[in-house]
Amino acid sequence: MLTNLDIKSLKLVDHISLEIREGMNVITGETGAGKSILLGALGLALGERADASLIQTNEEKTEISARFELEQQPTALKWLQNKALDDGTLCILRRIIPKQGSSKAFINGSPTTLSELKTFSQMLLDVHSQHEHQLLLKKNHQLKLIDKFGDLENLLAKTSENFKKMREIEIALEEFLTNQETHQANEQLLRYQLEELAKLDIQEGETESLESTYKELETASKNKEKIKEAIAILSGEQDRNLGSLLNKSIKDLESVDSERLLQSKEMLKSAYIQIEEASSDLSLFLDNFDTNIGRLEEIEDRLGKIYEISRKHKVQPEELVELSDSLEKAVLKIDSLETGYQELSNSLETAKTTFFANSKLLSTARVKAGHRLEKKVTQSLRSLGMEGAIFKVNITQEKNVSAHGTDDLEFLISTLPKEEPKPLHKIASGGELSRISLAIQVATTSGKDTPTIVFDEIDAGIGGPTAEVVGNLLQQLGLRTQVICVTHLAQVAAKGETQYLVSKDFRNGDLYTSVTELDEENRIKEISRMIGGIEETAQSLLHAKAILNKSKP
Repeated sequence: MLTNLDIKSLKLVDHISLEIREGMNVITGETGAGKSILLGALGLALGERADASLIQTNEEKTEISARFELEQQPTALKWLQNKALDDGTLCILRRIIPKQGSSKAFINGSPTTLSELKTFSQMLLDVHSQHEHQLLLKKNHQLKLIDKFGDLENLLAKTSENFKKMREIEIALEEFLTNQETHQANEQLLRYQLEELAKLDIQEGETESLESTYKELETASKNKEKIKEAIAILSGEQDRNLGSLLNKSIKDLESVDSERLLQSKEMLKSAYIQIEEASSDLSLFLDNFDTNIGRLEEIEDRLGKIYEISRKHKVQPEELVELSDSLEKAVLKIDSLETGYQELSNSLETAKTTFFANSKLLSTARVKAGHRLEKKVTQSLRSLGMEGAIFKVNITQEKNVSAHGTDDLEFLISTLPKEEPKPLHKIASGGELSRISLAIQVATTSGKDTPTIVFDEIDAGIGGPTAEVVGNLLQQLGLRTQVICVTHLAQVAAKGETQYLVSKDFRNGDLYTSVTELDEENRIKEISRMIGGIEETAQSLLHAKAILNKSKP
């Protein structure tokens, strides 16, 4: 339960340190005294958003802390232990809000995020306000109340998880069907490309080997042509080759009788013999020279096909082997889609079976919880002055299933005898809606989930004998859990075990809000004020004392 609320430098607050007791605590004070400041500060400690306008003008920051004793709250203690934030059964939530920069949050002295703080604080404290009248008109809120009242959160969590899994499979199947035509077109193209590469049957390193061999054969072919040219020059066509021309020169010189030409004649004869021998050797070498022209053409054709397909796929020739493997895997993946589709279809049927089975269990449990709630709320309504009222929980099966199951749930009410129950939003009277809301809130609050329940002026619009019944309802609830109630009704305030007075006073020319825990004498005075207004009389004091004495359990 909440044991202490400490507020420093909040707007209109200098420093308030308030000890909170067990049972039913009531907070009273004149309109505008600042009761909302207390609950606002508590909200900040629990993770509500804040801004710098909340800080006193002459201060740089505001600091709020809330201390809880969690001995009876195993869920909250386990959460702290899992986060390594536990400190025995004590828990202190602290919030620092500076004028400049971001606010800071702490759990037992360790920094935490606002999101985490808010998640944890929901295990500690539950706030009910007059604004819940509007929430109560919404079907989804009514469904949450039934699940909370029936302690169905675990079954709901299973159903929600089943629904999530079912939707994930449905989405996967929808995507498959949407892309089925694309898959089929891709498959045709992939199979054609794969067949083309299979025909090519390129091997690892083949292109490099062919290019190397091609260069060797091409060089040999060029060399052969050079040898042919040399032979043609040496002993080609008659009268035009080097040997014939040289022989003619020798014959021409034979007719010249000169001692001085003898050496030249001998040199030419020797040259002619060498040319003849060289020509003969070259011819013999050429006859045995194998350029393998057929192989060269074969390689040219093979490389041409390789280059053509590599250009088509915009890859290097050496990447074609890897491309073939990739295409084969892609085809296998498409082939497996049909198998995957069937597996998804089977999984969907299983998921649906599980979802609808859990939804049926959840629906049955909601019907039982609804019957119990009907009795409790109807009984409370009649004690609140609505003698002919009948409260009903109407549950039908919804075609559009959701994470909440298959139920369409709605609260119905009839306020007059023999009147057909109608949805809450058709109730015209605001006063009736206030009492209905109060009856439902009290009926659905057990204190099991949260050790502290805050009621913020939920008795608005209620008065007379009904006010005492409201006080009795809250007093009974205070026997099961800690209750903090902000009220304007003397009959409700008198039912509290502890009463706090919120007031404003001037200090050094500034207006401040203060909170005081009232003793018996001052409680009588405050109850008297709530009964009779500003003027305090002996009669109002006696009346207040009587109300307090009567209200003791």
